Amino acid sequence: MPRNHQVNRVIAVNSVRNGEGRIDMVNVFTSALGKLERRARYAAVGITGLIVVLAIAFPYARDLAREVMVQSGMGNPDIIIQPGYKVQIDGHETAIFGFDPCPDDPRPWKDYWIGGRPDDSLRPFTGCVVVKPGTNTVRVQFLTGGERVVETWTVEHREHDGMPATVVKRPNGDYVVPAH
Repeated sequence: MPRNHQVNRVIAVNSVRNGEGRIDMVNVFTSALGKLERRARYAAVGITGLIVVLAIAFPYARDLAREVMVQSGMGNPDIIIQPGYKVQIDGHETAIFGFDPCPDDPRPWKDYWIGGRPDDSLRPFTGCVVVKPGTNTVRVQFLTGGERVVETWTVEHREHDGMPATVVKRPNGDYVVPAH
């Protein structure tokens, strides 16, 4: 069977003959586009359904995560600021140091390290700022103008969207924020 004849048979199977007995190529393309459009509609409906389900489930998932933390006894983690962490003080990037021993608890949910959890070989023994869930003040030290300054910062425990949030204020009322 000649090659052209085989191609014509394939086209004839996938197309519709017009009234004159010729193969109408327009119908082949519109038929293929119709299948593509139908698939695109199914995909759009599926994606829309997924977005709606996620939008409904998200608040419940957050509440479920909070309930699991409470039931498991995990509670709120201690916030640990590693020695030398840089914050904004009077508009300048300043490294701060605490007076607390740095914890070495291996449980990842127990301590939340700001500035990153150090490796065991690099873990400092002291100089951390430790903010526990019940802490109201923390003492920190830093250098400004070549002089060592010791301040007592106020810790405020709040809730934001049902989740705990902790903010720290300097004695002058400025909130402590990361330098970067």
